[in-house]
Amino acid sequence: MTPITTTRLHELKDQVLSEKAAASSSVPPEVEHWLRIIHEEFTDPGLTVEELFARTEWKKNDIICRFRLCTGYSPKTYIRRLRVALGQKLIKTGYGDNLFQVAIAAGFETQSAFTKAFANCTGMTPSAYRGGRKFTRFFKGFFKLS
Repeated sequence: MTPITTTRLHELKDQVLSEKAAASSSVPPEVEHWLRIIHEEFTDPGLTVEELFARTEWKKNDIICRFRLCTGYSPKTYIRRLRVALGQKLIKTGYGDNLFQVAIAAGFETQSAFTKAFANCTGMTPSAYRGGRKFTRFFKGFFKLS
């Protein structure tokens, strides 16, 4: 098992962020601010939508509406997809020997939460993904999964 170094984790995190779907060039400043927070902190299990809502004066529904208009996803789904995409990178680069370690590094609190989100997003479990089975479902263009 290869240990996950902080430097390598940041490299993989940067790869995930660079592969995300290009955001509209006319993103309002408040959404840009929320995206910056998410991109900087999505690997922190403490980052929840409630935490995001607490950092702004905007109403919860206004944040969700504006965020969804700009990204196509709710903040919660966006964070989850970033975490799953990082988990995929970690598994593909050989850090997948220990799924608990991958789950924690990707920003999930438990391996169970990681497995559930992974299966929901990709249609397969992390173990099946590690084994090289074909996808049964895709992210609909959010991230390149190859």
